[in-house]
Amino acid sequence: MRLQNPLRCLWPAHAPPPRPTPHGHHFNTPDAARAILKTHDSKFCSRAPVVALHRLSYGGRGIAFAPHNARWKQARKLATVELFSAKRTQYFKYVRSKRWRF
Repeated sequence: MRLQNPLRCLWPAHAPPPRPTPHGHHFNTPDAARAILKTHDSKFCSRAPVVALHRLSYGGRGIAFAPHNARWKQARKLATVELFSAKRTQYFKYVRSKRWRF
């Protein structure tokens, strides 16, 4: 048995096969995936604009729904250093362990 599409073997049997979409890309070989994900990552990493997400996230100002640009990179660095550091995690340990009653 010859494998026609390497991605198809990873796809669940009950789901339809992946189709090309205007915003999605499928790669058949590891070399193609490596070239895209490492070399051209900034061209392919932006999300499709969705009006509902734009309104819910105050114009895409947060880290989660912001477009991938220099501002997003700076916000991600700031969050990584300031919010998700080991020192800050220990600082919020009490808040995480406290049980809230509603």
